Amino acid sequence: MELMLTLVIAATLMGVAVPAFRGLISSNRVLTQSNDIVAALNLARSEAITRNATITFCGAATATSTTCATTTPWVAWVVLNGSTLVRGGEVNSYNNTVQVTSGLTNASMTYSSDGLARTNGSTLLTTENIQVCTTFTKIDKNIYTVTPGSGSRIVTTTSKGTCP
Repeated sequence: MELMLTLVIAATLMGVAVPAFRGLISSNRVLTQSNDIVAALNLARSEAITRNATITFCGAATATSTTCATTTPWVAWVVLNGSTLVRGGEVNSYNNTVQVTSGLTNASMTYSSDGLARTNGSTLLTTENIQVCTTFTKIDKNIYTVTPGSGSRIVTTTSKGTCP
């Protein structure tokens, strides 16, 4: 009888804990991916200032790509000094539950040697952003919007909704 009671209590706890744990995992996945994007943007800015050169941050077609691509959702991202790869990263989609999309012109932006972010090579960034989204909507905030300002400030905001 005691064993049956223990099993009933354990099953009840598992029934409550497993869905909450799934939400925690989804939340951490989207947060991790948005942090990777922020780190890449900071690297691109730092490299532009250090090298006194124009550094490009953009989406890429594959994890081994060394060129920009306008694929949506992003498969990978790259930081380029001209055509030389500085760093690249893969977007882990976790079986298509996390995706990265871009509001950047041509899914690309540049940092010049003054540390300012531009699109199309000359226009300062204003409202362009990168969205990291999870299709698991049973969490409070499933969309992280990374907005690289024209200066060094990168703002990340969260919201709830459906992935674009």
